[in-house]
Amino acid sequence: MYRKLVRQVRHVKPSILVQPILTRHYQSTRSLYSSTAVEEDEDKSTFASESAKEVSLLVAINQKGEVHSHDDHLIKKVTPFIPKNVNWKQNVTRTIESIGSSSIDRIIFVGVETNELKGKKESILHEQFNDDIIITPSIPKAIAHGVQTFKSLVSESNRPAHELLFDSMQSFDRVSSEIVSNLYRFEKYTDKHTTDHHSFDHIDPKISVKPFDKNAETSFEHSRISGDAQNLARYLMDAPANVMTPDRFCTYIKDYCEQHVPEWSDRLGIDVFGSEWADKERFAGLKTVSKGSSASPRILKMRYQGKNKSVNDPDVILVGKGITFDSGGLSLKPAKGMKDMKGDMGGAATVISTLFGIAKHGDLDINITAYAVLCENMPSGNAVKPGDVMVARNGVSVEVDNTDAEGRLILSDMLHYASEQKPSILIDVATLTGACVVALGDSATGMYSSTNGLALALEQAGYRTGDYMWRMPLFIDHFQPKMSSPVATLNNITNSPGGGSISAATFLSNFVDFDQVDHWGHLDIASVMQKGPNMTGRPTRALYEFLLQLDRDRSLF
Repeated sequence: MYRKLVRQVRHVKPSILVQPILTRHYQSTRSLYSSTAVEEDEDKSTFASESAKEVSLLVAINQKGEVHSHDDHLIKKVTPFIPKNVNWKQNVTRTIESIGSSSIDRIIFVGVETNELKGKKESILHEQFNDDIIITPSIPKAIAHGVQTFKSLVSESNRPAHELLFDSMQSFDRVSSEIVSNLYRFEKYTDKHTTDHHSFDHIDPKISVKPFDKNAETSFEHSRISGDAQNLARYLMDAPANVMTPDRFCTYIKDYCEQHVPEWSDRLGIDVFGSEWADKERFAGLKTVSKGSSASPRILKMRYQGKNKSVNDPDVILVGKGITFDSGGLSLKPAKGMKDMKGDMGGAATVISTLFGIAKHGDLDINITAYAVLCENMPSGNAVKPGDVMVARNGVSVEVDNTDAEGRLILSDMLHYASEQKPSILIDVATLTGACVVALGDSATGMYSSTNGLALALEQAGYRTGDYMWRMPLFIDHFQPKMSSPVATLNNITNSPGGGSISAATFLSNFVDFDQVDHWGHLDIASVMQKGPNMTGRPTRALYEFLLQLDRDRSLF
């Protein structure tokens, strides 16, 4: 039934992810690998490569040992150099040096498993996401792996500059952002690095990565921005909790935007609010949760003003949960894995990083505001106790049955506050429930939406970036009675097992004023918060793509 409803209300037109091979990167490439004097002169004019620059070409090879490309000319010229007797599995790489060209110094071949989703299996994935574009996820991953191989090859070179040209195939946007995010490392406190370089521009100043298609360079730069934004979110989440406190989070973001967003103050505003402001605005949830910590709470407001918009006209508001460390409070978490709770501010990190990316893009004509609600959840003599009652900003009283269900408390008042600004779209993002991990594993963000149009737009943005979102049921009538309390309007947890992620979304719905908000979305990102020891920064790329789509198609306004 849901799929039928989605098709009926398909408001959002698909954005163009698949970039066709336009005019090739060079005016003529017919002498790409020729060694004749006349043709070498032509190469020099078409490639315009400086003598000091070392140029490499990255090409994907399928399991049959064939060049995986839509560029027939590229296929013809590269094929003679493909190494023989190689089992071209995913990410298998081979490098050919000294190919006899005046413009290309080496070719890097990387294996891509193009038949990982074929036939009916491919149709299933395509059908689930209701998209006009079928994307093979292995292509951007292979290209990104090839870039990493290239980085290793040139790291010890004495040449002052290195350029890598890649053929992005049909997954251009995903390739670009995958390249950037694949180069991220958090090594600030190791013996490898002493700075927090997480922007692509800072990975290695000697490296220049460009698409083979010259006409796609502008799009590549925009796609790189989403990768940089995700890496910023990853850094914020990876940073130790004693470093990324609520106050330092705000200071870091303000300094970072001043450094990396040109003329940022013209279109990007940042305000920081503390305890006094929270008292004045009746943010009872934030004050309740933060009582146990010596670190004062903060609210970071970042606003982007569209090119032709009034500053007082909010179109989209993003709200992020920012628990910079979550011990569970008096409902203490187990010691094993508690250190990873430095990443419990992933919602705040992703919404702020998304808006950083939008500001760096700088060409949208919609007003967007992001709020990061920041505090620690710690046990102490002042901490909130199980059984305490708080009264939220909208007058709803809540019994705090479990102090480890704190994220919904700090979001409640901000959702009500944001509703008063009458945005067309209000989305909150939070590492909210372990139940979402059980439901989805690490495959997708659990996405809840009050409207089919918003759900479809978020779903498609996730599919196109490879940062999947999956719509979960919002069974408010079923779960609301399960949060009853003998001493308050609501309990912050349910009185029956199961459906933890759905019940958390139901709880939050009590604080959204649907008379003021057209579309509300809740993203439970606990399922995608972490991969191995490091944080992922998801779903920054999907949110960034969603906002770009929204700027192109105004049907949700």
